[in-house]
Amino acid sequence: GSISFQITDYEKFIQLHRLDTFDVEDFQHQIRDAVVKTVKGIVTNIPEEHGIPVVQIERKLPEINALVEDSLKEQLAAYFGVQVSKVDIAAIELDKSSEGYQQLKAVTQDVAAARAQAQTDVDIQRMRDMQSLETENLAGVFKAAREEAQYAQRLKTQSEHLETHRLNQQAEVGIAGAEALGKMGASGGVDGGGGINPAAIMAGMAMGGAIGQNMSRIMGSMMAGVDAPWPPAVAYHVAVNGQATGPYDLSALKQQALNGIFTRETLVWRPGMTAWAKAGDLEDLKGLFPGQTEIPPIP
Repeated sequence: GSISFQITDYEKFIQLHRLDTFDVEDFQHQIRDAVVKTVKGIVTNIPEEHGIPVVQIERKLPEINALVEDSLKEQLAAYFGVQVSKVDIAAIELDKSSEGYQQLKAVTQDVAAARAQAQTDVDIQRMRDMQSLETENLAGVFKAAREEAQYAQRLKTQSEHLETHRLNQQAEVGIAGAEALGKMGASGGVDGGGGINPAAIMAGMAMGGAIGQNMSRIMGSMMAGVDAPWPPAVAYHVAVNGQATGPYDLSALKQQALNGIFTRETLVWRPGMTAWAKAGDLEDLKGLFPGQTEIPPIP
């Protein structure tokens, strides 16, 4: 390479050199020796101090050139009184045919390949861990939603039982009241003169019988509705990371749709279906997903 310098502080230059014996050729040799010494010291220590492998030194000339230039500027100004303006390292030649270089290159390549493989393994494991966590979280959310739906169903069943019991109590009270009215009518069948009043007797008996019959008819229709079997709940299995989960009823699926976990693209299946299908394609599930619904044209 080459180095360019100039004298900017003549007084300092004169102090450092005896001009009566000054020789330009000797001065150039001194500069050259200082430059060679500095360059060798920097290049030799570059792998350890700057982390640049030996086999990559030729590709790192700009970085090495900057290090050499900074060091030479300081040294030549202090010891020779000259100001370095430019350092240009043309090349750093390595004996690539030597056995040591070939061994070092092979080791470096093996280390680089091992490092890349290790990083790949770490990335794959991290990806698997993330998928596992997502699967566990999703399963937990679906489980919580299913338990919440089951709890709501239990509360509904209990409420229906309480309502049935209340109606039974009302029916018993109504029947008892009707019978009491009938008895009252019978006992009130004595007219003011102490004789029997057939009209009052018939009125009381008719009133009691009518009330009893009405209450029985009401309770019969109510109990018929309670005893009728409930239609089977619609439930779907949901595909999560290639695995079937569930089944989940519509209330659980609706909750997950609101949370953004259950989407139109989620694959579902229930007994009676021949294959898995997207949730957004099924009539039972279309209404679970939020979004603007277009009003059909008026005929």
